[in-house]
Amino acid sequence: IEADLNLSEPLLKSLFRDSEGGGDIFGPSSPHPSLLWALEKLCWAPDYFGRAARILTQLVAIDPGGRLSNRPIESLRKVTSGWIVLSGATVEDKIAVIERALRVIPDVGWQLLMAVWPSAHAVAFSPTEPKYRDWGPKKQSVSYADWGRYLEELTRLASDAAGGRADRWKELIPKIDDMPPRERADLVKSFSGVSVSVAW
Repeated sequence: IEADLNLSEPLLKSLFRDSEGGGDIFGPSSPHPSLLWALEKLCWAPDYFGRAARILTQLVAIDPGGRLSNRPIESLRKVTSGWIVLSGATVEDKIAVIERALRVIPDVGWQLLMAVWPSAHAVAFSPTEPKYRDWGPKKQSVSYADWGRYLEELTRLASDAAGGRADRWKELIPKIDDMPPRERADLVKSFSGVSVSVAW
């Protein structure tokens, strides 16, 4: 998978195809969910999380979209969300994946950052879990300290990634209220010091 994704035209892109004709009894189908489920299983293992998450990041970049709701960005969102334990990753692991995505594939990184942004209406379905490996997390809940650290890092990444881009601030500003007071103040301060170069 990694070798293919490094090609200029990955063959894996052909997996993302909805069934033709629209006559499926149970709705659209495509070969790609099986690959996503396999990667989700690997994300439960701390030793494999980073590598599997990087692959998911690359798959987001080549996903043309479709009728199925099962997309790489959704798998990646689940395993890197900070408010719930849905992978074998630590807070630092999750932030490292988001940070790397912003650095290597900026548009995908920003999409992921917005996908994991805290929301009072957030809903998460558990990723596919391994049947034959004991890769479950040691703890089932997220501590206040971990959640606070995650929000602090998201704030830093969002401010840096938005920079002077009006389109990103336009997307980010309505979400600022979802943050705790300290992070909200940091984001407002960052925005007030930015010279936006594109007209709203």
